[in-house]
Amino acid sequence: MFFIQQSLFALLLLLALPGQAAQPVVDYQLAVRLEPSHGQLAVRATLHLPPELAAQRPLHFSLHAGLAPRLVQPAGARLERVRRSASPGGSEWYRLYLPAGTSHFSLEYAGAIARPLLPAASPGETVLAPLSERGVQLGEASQWYPQLAGTRQRFVLD
Repeated sequence: MFFIQQSLFALLLLLALPGQAAQPVVDYQLAVRLEPSHGQLAVRATLHLPPELAAQRPLHFSLHAGLAPRLVQPAGARLERVRRSASPGGSEWYRLYLPAGTSHFSLEYAGAIARPLLPAASPGETVLAPLSERGVQLGEASQWYPQLAGTRQRFVLD
């Protein structure tokens, strides 16, 4: 009986805590062109929003500074930059107004990912720029795709 009580308490605790299970999932379809020799990328991103996000007006997202997103669709949508990070290689924040009933949008953007190099974790470890001839490291922190706060992402890459 004690085990059942502990199990129920643990389950209730997990349900009460905000976590990833409660975060909406945004589906990304990304067509990406990388030019490591120039440290550049070009992306066409289509984001499909779950109903709880599609109903929000406006939407807010961040993207690496200098990528200059351009709204491709839907017609009638409006995109505006609202803030830029003061640090080099920082982020820019955008506000997106979608027409009522719209659950997806597409952006095109291009440029360099200018994140500073972090020190190696151990002696002799190779440290790469995010995009270079030696390799490509494009993690979440590089902000190479539009990030909506409080969401999880599911990707299809072309």
